[in-house]
Amino acid sequence: MEELRGRRLVSDVADDAEQLKTRLDIFLSQLKVASPDASRMSKELVRLGWAHAEDEKQVDGIQGLFDEMMHPDADGAHGVKEFQVGRKVDWDAFTLRTSRSKL
Repeated sequence: MEELRGRRLVSDVADDAEQLKTRLDIFLSQLKVASPDASRMSKELVRLGWAHAEDEKQVDGIQGLFDEMMHPDADGAHGVKEFQVGRKVDWDAFTLRTSRSKL
């Protein structure tokens, strides 16, 4: 297990079902502070790593997600701007504003 951690192939491992539940709850609460698209993009990155490890589809997929994330009106760009001016990101306000602009 330590070799996998050392190679950064896994970040955490639970020893039993109760520990898994606790760690999962912590992980899910951390996702709540992420941008609306962060969860979807994280899942896509895992899928790319699993299904297309070290091939061109993985490289293209990662580049596409990065480009999408950093588009001027995207979640990632908004989060970076807020961080740069020293504000905590209010993802609820961002989501409301972007959903209203789409109407």
